Amino acid sequence: MNRATRNCPWSGELWASYIRYLAQLGNYPFEDLLALKEKAVSIPWLFGQSTELAKFYFSWISICKLRILDWDEQIEDVGFVEAEVDDCLDKVGTGNSPL
Repeated sequence: MNRATRNCPWSGELWASYIRYLAQLGNYPFEDLLALKEKAVSIPWLFGQSTELAKFYFSWISICKLRILDWDEQIEDVGFVEAEVDDCLDKVGTGNSPL
């Protein structure tokens, strides 16, 4: 998956598959998933295509939501998901690269 995303960095579907695969391993640290997310959204070819970026963000936010077992008790995690959704809406909505 690393090689696939390196060779086709504009593919939101590849990035989404990559992050979903790592999340399903179970022993992969969430901090590393977060680093991969940051790497993906920093790529201009992906960031410049709203549709592809939305594919990736859909998987990312799904992974974040699955970490929450009790929405009433895990307030900090809920806040994190809400911030990620806001970030997604900002980035997908604009479709403009920060570079």
